[in-house]
Amino acid sequence: MRDNARRTGRTLGSGGGRLGALATLVFAAATLPSGVCLGQPEGILPDTNKTGNASAATTVTVSSFVVNTHPNRLLVANVALSDCRWEVVSGNLVFNGTEGFTQQLRANGPVCSTTTGGAPAAEAHWLLAPTETTANIVATVTCRSGCTCPPGSEPDVVIGVQGLYNVSQLDPGLTGGTGAGTSTVPLISTSTTPANVYVHGLASLGTSGAHTLDARLSQQWTDNTGTAVTDVRGSGGTVEGDPAGFILLIDSMAASTKWVVTLLEVKPDNPTAVFGVEFNALTRKGATLLRWRTGVEVSNLGFNVYREDDGVSSRVNPSLIAGSVFLVGPRTPLSQGRGYQWADPRPAGPTTRYWLEAVGLDGKTERFGPVVPAAAPATDVSDEEFVLATELSALGRSSEAAQAIPGIPAADSEPEAAPKPDGVEVAGSALATQAGIASGPAVKLSVSREGWYRVTRSQIAAAGLEPASTRYLQLYCDGVEQAIVVTEDEKGTDFVVEFHGRPIDTPYTATRVYWLVEGTAPGLRFARQARAGTAVKPPASFPYTVERKDRTIYFAALVNNGDASNFFGPVVSPTPLTQTLTLGKLSPSAGGDWPLEVALQGVTTDVNHSVEVRLNGNVAGLVNFDGQERGVATFRVPAAWLVEGPNAVRLAALGGSTDVSLVDSIRLTYPHRYEAESGVLKFVAPPRAEVSLAGAEEGTRIVDVTDPRAGVELEVSWDAASAVARAVVPGGWRLGKARTLIAFGPGRLVAPDEVKRNVPSSWSTDESKADLTVVTNAAFEAAANALSGFRQSQGLSARVVDVEDLYDELSFGAKDPASIRTYLAGSDSRYALLLGDATIDPRNFIGGGGGDLLPTKLVPATYLKTASDDWFVDFDQTGTASIPIGRIAVRTPADASAVVDKLISIDGSRSSAPWATKVVHVADVDDPDLAPYSFEEQVAALNGLVSPGFTKTDILVGDVGAAEARTQILARLNEGAALFVFVGHGTQSQWSKSNVFNMTDASTLTGAPRVPVLLPMDCLNGLFVDASADSLAERLQKQSGGPAAIWASSGLTEAMGQVQMAKSFYDQVFSTPGIRLGDAVRAAKTNVTDPDVRRTWILFGDPTMLVR
Repeated sequence: MRDNARRTGRTLGSGGGRLGALATLVFAAATLPSGVCLGQPEGILPDTNKTGNASAATTVTVSSFVVNTHPNRLLVANVALSDCRWEVVSGNLVFNGTEGFTQQLRANGPVCSTTTGGAPAAEAHWLLAPTETTANIVATVTCRSGCTCPPGSEPDVVIGVQGLYNVSQLDPGLTGGTGAGTSTVPLISTSTTPANVYVHGLASLGTSGAHTLDARLSQQWTDNTGTAVTDVRGSGGTVEGDPAGFILLIDSMAASTKWVVTLLEVKPDNPTAVFGVEFNALTRKGATLLRWRTGVEVSNLGFNVYREDDGVSSRVNPSLIAGSVFLVGPRTPLSQGRGYQWADPRPAGPTTRYWLEAVGLDGKTERFGPVVPAAAPATDVSDEEFVLATELSALGRSSEAAQAIPGIPAADSEPEAAPKPDGVEVAGSALATQAGIASGPAVKLSVSREGWYRVTRSQIAAAGLEPASTRYLQLYCDGVEQAIVVTEDEKGTDFVVEFHGRPIDTPYTATRVYWLVEGTAPGLRFARQARAGTAVKPPASFPYTVERKDRTIYFAALVNNGDASNFFGPVVSPTPLTQTLTLGKLSPSAGGDWPLEVALQGVTTDVNHSVEVRLNGNVAGLVNFDGQERGVATFRVPAAWLVEGPNAVRLAALGGSTDVSLVDSIRLTYPHRYEAESGVLKFVAPPRAEVSLAGAEEGTRIVDVTDPRAGVELEVSWDAASAVARAVVPGGWRLGKARTLIAFGPGRLVAPDEVKRNVPSSWSTDESKADLTVVTNAAFEAAANALSGFRQSQGLSARVVDVEDLYDELSFGAKDPASIRTYLAGSDSRYALLLGDATIDPRNFIGGGGGDLLPTKLVPATYLKTASDDWFVDFDQTGTASIPIGRIAVRTPADASAVVDKLISIDGSRSSAPWATKVVHVADVDDPDLAPYSFEEQVAALNGLVSPGFTKTDILVGDVGAAEARTQILARLNEGAALFVFVGHGTQSQWSKSNVFNMTDASTLTGAPRVPVLLPMDCLNGLFVDASADSLAERLQKQSGGPAAIWASSGLTEAMGQVQMAKSFYDQVFSTPGIRLGDAVRAAKTNVTDPDVRRTWILFGDPTMLVR
């Protein structure tokens, strides 16, 4: 059993935030309780327990037993009797006067006489769903049928009652077992299920002395009536099911005597439910936008959308649209539900209608609908939103076709990550070299897939580089020079550059940047090798690896994977899942066993996952792992199991309905013939082997790319009759090491994704100081310069830095937020501002990469991985920002200019009008589930910190009601206030469960420049990284009539930490007139002990703005 002391006072709510298109989880929204935003009932948990006893009695009382407010409650009562002739029958053990327990188990000790007794007895009873109250439990003891029980034979009785919660209310458990004997070691054994809990009761005569329960048991109670043979002693404990499927419990007693044990099996609650679904279909411009919102979700894996035309049904989404399980895990209710959307690009016909299917953790499904498409009102959904949803859904459909990553040789098969820009894993010389390259003329060649690349002279010249001599052309990657092939025409007036390009694999990009420069020394070139005189016969095949690595689901609730990506493939559950790997040019004669690697990510917690893996129907083995760990297993599979073409890998969870995981990757190595596929092949071969490459094209070239600094182009002979290209592999200095080679036909060269002129920069070596550093995307340069100029006019020094320059100098051109952090740490700035939006999807897995214009850092917090801009300025890695930082989260130049113009207008025109001395507080309805925490009391406490001279206005939703509260909120925001604060429940898109303020309301505001600062003290208003929808903070920031700054949370945090921070902020702004907003924010965070509050609260605004 788990300790429940730290899990009390928790509830979970959700809502507001729409799901980004595709089968992805783009963060839900949640409520704000006093303990924490989330409640996590993970398995059966213990509540209170108490005992009662009586001697020679027919009535026994357990006084004032407390049943607390918990979900899915169960009381288990263990009864120990000194005389086996007596019993407590079902209905004779009563709680609260009317609620009767049901007897589940009964056993007598050895040699029980129906006339004289002579042995103890033990019983186990339970009461399902007891009332949440404090009341007595009274047992009436009666003589067993068939027994003789004269007056004076009444037994001694001990009763121990244990409260449990998160217990199944439909099928609470099994009867378990009993045991009896005469010894000092009572024992019992049983088969077990890991998720279940076993309630153990031990009864003995009083002469046994003290009971010591098995060490695996959590002892919950013990009691006795004395130490004589006529007395009785009872004890009780609990234990979770053993993953091995069997448990033996051995207790001990001080003296040998008769004993009886019971073991009652209790099942956890595992509800799967989706309630209160609102589902509609809106049409515009030939497409249909499907939108739905849930009222409550519990253990919901996700949704499918089906379209029906003339009675024929087809699924619209290619893979499951992730549900609540991937935000908060199983059994945790999202009490406010959440919003979702998906677009069907096909025009709706006269009989078209749509169905929504919810898929539960237990595999059960429920359908909602049908709905008939209707024209979408402009007030419901904008053209921009409609187009975005349609485009993102289309990306989701097309992604299925590209899920199988092209094969790579096993000898060179490890994914390659980008070097760390902070230099931890990168030689200082490489970074110094890169800084020098980035500061001068260069051409940037972007590569996102492996291949043999060609760039022409005209492309290079268009990118600003016209070398005096091709001899001095040099190519760099990660600060290290690479060998290239340069081919000039006969006149020496034209040339092409060729090179081996490889992508990278990081959470932020697959694109590696190669740098072409004109150096001061001759560049490295591929050598041209003459045919070797001595050759060895190569093997008939070589090991070749194919990998499938789908990225369709974002698992926000995964917080134990550090900096790794939270994107994964499809769901693995008891319902079998089949993934296909296509093998080309399989060598059937190779024989032997070949490695199949399956990597899975656990979703459900407290589960021993066991996933069966089958390859083409053959059982390969099991992947066994625990909870939310990453489970990896490699199986050796016979070559006879492999087939050329599609191979089916079947995954099925064996651990029951809660055994749920996600596919991370599947890799299969197999014997590949020396035969090209579509004119191209990357392969390995022994040194000095004579390779005959079948399926080649005339003019095929073969290059040795084992050493990127010393490549070799082989001499190739062509056999036209058999279409075979032959070459001898170079020997190399290590004859035992296989060489890596690429063969390609004349038409198989590829062009870089982008050939781009480098804009020289030297920020990483710039030693100048600045009060404000604005890091921005080049698209927002005009707005950034306008803000910089305004701050300079106020006497601050300011500079604007293009984020691409930082990538170029500090991460070799690769997109990486660490380059921003590295720069800011050495920039000697007092304030930092990030100008541009970010998303959870920088790799564009779900179509959100276009919005990742200035990345954030996704950090693991207690409940989910979410955005933290403070990470950029936490130079000492203490969890506290070293300098203030803010963000303007925009995606278009027009929005950037509008936000900057609004900020300048507000900050540049301070007013002495009445609104400038107003402070408005909004308190949500106090939630009884959160008692004693009170939103209204926290507002009253904040009022006490406001300086004299300010007018304080309180809007108490619980007093005025939701409708009047919305009216007053809008009126006060439009009238203006120096500071506007909301305290209560929150979501990504609204305030309060009563929805007193939301995205639509934000779009109507006209208060600027009369509302400088808005503070929502709730959860998720600042979750700006949704790939397809704004957060409430973003909408407020971009609204022309909205506030200049919003300080909001991107995460799920405890309320007390929020209020602690708000009070500290008040201390700063009211004790230091004219303090800059960033200074007040940073100082307030330093006084907060909750690291999640410090890291996830984001300032949407300029930290240099004055708070007056």
